[in-house]
Amino acid sequence: MMRSLLYACFFVFPFLLQAQAESEVERVKAMFDKPSRIEWVQHYKGRIDDVNDIAVTLAYDGKNCKGQMTYLRSKEQFDLEGSLQKKQLLLKEKSGKEITGYIRAAVQPEGIVGEWHNVDQSIGGLFHLHAVEKAIQFPSYCGDNKWIHLYKGVITPYESNLLLQKESNNMLRGVLFIRRENKSYAVNGQADAYGRFSLRITDLENKPKGELKGQFQKDKLVDLQFINTNQYVKKAIFRLVEALPVACVEFADYVSSYDITYPKTSHVAYNRWMDELTEDWVAKCRSYSQEVKKLNDTRQPDMRASIRSFAWSDLDLYDSQLISGLLTMNSSWSTSIKTHVINFDLVKGKEIKLEDIFKENFNHKPFVDHYIQSRLKKTALYKNNKDFRKWIDGTAFSYFTIRQEGLCFSTDFNAIYGQQRILISFEALAPYMRKKENPIAHLYQQTEG
Repeated sequence: MMRSLLYACFFVFPFLLQAQAESEVERVKAMFDKPSRIEWVQHYKGRIDDVNDIAVTLAYDGKNCKGQMTYLRSKEQFDLEGSLQKKQLLLKEKSGKEITGYIRAAVQPEGIVGEWHNVDQSIGGLFHLHAVEKAIQFPSYCGDNKWIHLYKGVITPYESNLLLQKESNNMLRGVLFIRRENKSYAVNGQADAYGRFSLRITDLENKPKGELKGQFQKDKLVDLQFINTNQYVKKAIFRLVEALPVACVEFADYVSSYDITYPKTSHVAYNRWMDELTEDWVAKCRSYSQEVKKLNDTRQPDMRASIRSFAWSDLDLYDSQLISGLLTMNSSWSTSIKTHVINFDLVKGKEIKLEDIFKENFNHKPFVDHYIQSRLKKTALYKNNKDFRKWIDGTAFSYFTIRQEGLCFSTDFNAIYGQQRILISFEALAPYMRKKENPIAHLYQQTEG
């Protein structure tokens, strides 16, 4: 009996999908006063901001362009109507009779590239849609084109490590560690459609170190050049030593949207720990959205995409023994941006805390606070900006991450000054750290060597 049911599903399911695709075409055709004049019908698939999966079906009668857009995760649908002139697409997004947004896009041979925004243009998003043969019914995995790569190599002649993250819309960020300097730098940039990229390299005070240019060829980095601030060019060579997938959870409907991305590993304990953290955040997003929907007429245009939340990770370090970084959480209903520390011992399968690093019975807080304050007062921003001094003097460096050369302490995110970070080197920490049972001992020993 079970085998018969499986056979039935195997044969019936494709016909159901075909029927759904055909009904989508018929619904779009019915939007025209004279369907017989329709010149073409085309299906598209893609994502808004490279996260939320959407499917679009458009038809054109030589004058008007009409269709439907569907958020594939929530099945929320919108009507589209407007014009197509000289490959420029201008569409109104509608729910019932209400205009809920606008789409402006360029029609290209392979698809549509453009932007969506709400009625008053206070909220928007970019999209790139590819032409497909049939209407898409199911969402893809939003982490499938995102990754975290660990490269090792040289910026001639200095040995270096590059921890690089590829995020939405081909944005790139990460950390470059130059061993001779025993110093880590932030890298930020973007890749184009051909895989060419340029990474700006800066220190913790946002002072420029230079630029790393190159191109992706699948997982390889080719044609690499390091260009310093004096425009002196050095050859660079990096090889991929490990690739981490990126976990992604996303949802969008008429009112709300949320998405979160974070690194996955082959370590079960770490993955379980991160999944629990993620599930808690997603549950809070859903709960708030449901409360808003209960208290409001959620089909009004001013409610469109009004509840938004997103979270992302920035890694400082990954090796065979630990993973370290920050998970940042932002939402439209809160004035503050929340930060969660990712410090995890992959050997023992547990979170790393400062108590695991410093000697037992050592009160590390006074030492850390004093070091941060003395180092902070030497920075140009502290010396030259009175408003910054007023803010930072009342702000705690509440979070720590682990870098190859020391511990990096961070503040909460500030809308004006960003997230400030101060590094305490292993040399400065040495007298106060555990000699045994220290999850970061391998890093300090490398520094000594």
